[in-house]
Amino acid sequence: MTQPTSSADKKNYNIMALRGASIDDMEYVETFGLDPALAYTPALNDEMLQVVMQQNIDAGMEESEAIKIRDTHAQGIKRLLASNGMLPSKS
Repeated sequence: MTQPTSSADKKNYNIMALRGASIDDMEYVETFGLDPALAYTPALNDEMLQVVMQQNIDAGMEESEAIKIRDTHAQGIKRLLASNGMLPSKS
């Protein structure tokens, strides 16, 4: 099996791409200051949600509310991954 040779050959996992937008995972990496190794993997969204949760807490949101928002969005992302056939299969 050959590896993708460019970002155009890779699956984008960011929430906007899952919703049909033409946004590359590397844009999310740059926007949220994430590790580039997360691009084109489902882990991108998990880390992005953690970053946004911490930003919310730093901005004065109660931690419990920030966690609730993170978890709600994580569930939505999981549904989008499932509807796009991108959830890893369980062995």
